[in-house]
Amino acid sequence: MSNLDAKSLPNAVKLFESNDINNGLYEFAGKIREKNLSKGGFRFANSLYLKEILVKIE
Repeated sequence: MSNLDAKSLPNAVKLFESNDINNGLYEFAGKIREKNLSKGGFRFANSLYLKEILVKIE
């Protein structure tokens, strides 16, 4: 585990256990998007294939 991961994991656990992660998030947070996105000329994975892609990533 990298040094960054070693620091991030305890912080992530605290965030989830405290339920603070649910504060200030968008209503679509945690859901698979259904629209295509791009930023600065970069196109993110096509929403049509996201479900299949995410299974492979996990």
